[in-house]
Amino acid sequence: MSRRGALNQHLHVVRDLLRLANANKDLGFLKDYASYGLNQLFIGGEASSKEKLPTFVTFLGPAGPGGIGALLTYGFDAKASGMTTYFLGAPQKNCHYAVHDLGLLSSILKQPAMANSYAATKALACGSPVFKADSALRAVEAMGYTGSEKFVCDAGAQYSKSEAGKFFTRHFSTCSGG
Repeated sequence: MSRRGALNQHLHVVRDLLRLANANKDLGFLKDYASYGLNQLFIGGEASSKEKLPTFVTFLGPAGPGGIGALLTYGFDAKASGMTTYFLGAPQKNCHYAVHDLGLLSSILKQPAMANSYAATKALACGSPVFKADSALRAVEAMGYTGSEKFVCDAGAQYSKSEAGKFFTRHFSTCSGG
C-alpha cells in the first residue's frame, strides 16, 4: 500500500479554505486551517523520509534547462522504502500542473490573511523552493518550452505573462541565480 499526493491538490484545499472564510464571516476560523496548510509546505522540514510530511521541497525535481532552478514534479508517493516524487506520463501535463501550482500559490499568497505570514516570507525568499520552480519555468520558456523529456510546455502556456508569473516577478526581481 502506498500513500500518494499531489501539490495542486494541497494548494486547492488551502485556497478553497480561504475562499470559504472570506465569503462567510462565520467561517473565519478556516483561515487558521489554511495557514496550517501553508505552514506545512514552507515551514516543515524537508520531507526526506516516510515519517515526515511533504513540503514544497518534496516536489522539486531535476534542474531546469541550463541547470536553472528545479522543475516541479506532479506528485509524491510515500512507500515503506521512503518518499519519492514522480512526473505524469504526458510531458505537457507536467508543465501544465507546474504553471497551475504556481498560479494557485500566488492566489493564496495575495490573500491578506497569508501575505504577511512567516510561511509567505519563506516562500517568497530569494533561493526558496518557489524561486527555484519559478526560475525553472522561465528557463523552459527561454529554451523553447522544453525542460526535459518529461517536462514540455505548450507555447501558449506563457508562464511569464500569466498573473502568477507577474506576481513572482515582482517578488523575485532582486534575486539572482536560479
